[in-house]
Amino acid sequence: MANLPYPHSHILTIFTLYRKTSKIDVIVSNSTTAISPIFQYHSTVLMNFITTHSVFCAYPQLTL
Repeated sequence: MANLPYPHSHILTIFTLYRKTSKIDVIVSNSTTAISPIFQYHSTVLMNFITTHSVFCAYPQLTL
């Protein structure tokens, strides 16, 4: 596990996957909820996402 800029958060570790020009950060939570690290990650891109079961928008008034 690398030294991360998240020492006191719910982010346990981050794995970065690369394929050609694409990059994906896989965030591993050290809590029982998957949503808690979202607000502690450095990118606001995570604050809006779509899954097969739901749509999540952390700040709908600012986004829409």
